[in-house]
Amino acid sequence: MSETRKLAAILAADVVGYSRLAGADVKKRTREKDRKAARRRRGLRCAAKDFANA
Repeated sequence: MSETRKLAAILAADVVGYSRLAGADVKKRTREKDRKAARRRRGLRCAAKDFANA
């Protein structure tokens, strides 16, 4: 196998690995945002109930 083909194979594997890690990071950040939004909504609902009961 020529040196150029070896380098091309290494580069391709590196790109695939980077893409996989980047995709996992996006999924993690999306889950965190969803959790934060759900907490905010719960807090607003509690505040609205407290205001209505006051």
